[in-house]
Amino acid sequence: MNIKISFESLAKTLIGLGILILLAYTYFFLYFKIQSLSADIGSANRSVAVINKKAKEFEVVKSNLESQNKNIATLESAFFSEDDFVDLLNTFENLGKKVGARFEAKGANLSKSGEPAEISFTLKGGFISITKFLTLLENSRYFGIINKFSLFESGESSKTLVADVEYLIFNYESKSN
Repeated sequence: MNIKISFESLAKTLIGLGILILLAYTYFFLYFKIQSLSADIGSANRSVAVINKKAKEFEVVKSNLESQNKNIATLESAFFSEDDFVDLLNTFENLGKKVGARFEAKGANLSKSGEPAEISFTLKGGFISITKFLTLLENSRYFGIINKFSLFESGESSKTLVADVEYLIFNYESKSN
């Protein structure tokens, strides 16, 4: 058996074999490239999921922080300082008018922060109006106690009483803070 192979058919066979090898190489190259890119895409998807989760957590923390800022502002407004002293006196005066007692400030000792501030004042009015004033004072935003209290009749009328009060305010904060 003598098979004659022509140069032309050998060339065509070799070219076909070369094309087949080139196609196989291209197939395996693309297959491994796609595998690598798929792994990269999967990793990127996991990273995006983690980032999205962190973004949601950040929004929750941001929302909590905003609500805490409101709470902090409310807490800070509960403190009284030298700047608020006129407001304090106006509040006390308005409490007196509300209950029918006359309020007169006598003096104040605004101490260092951490120590209570002290305000001395006089109330003139009936027993019930003085009692109502002290009750409203107890329920005001100024956290304090009555340090000294004296009650006596006024010389004007036996129904009018005078109360000398020294009130310690604990939620005082000096400007130096």
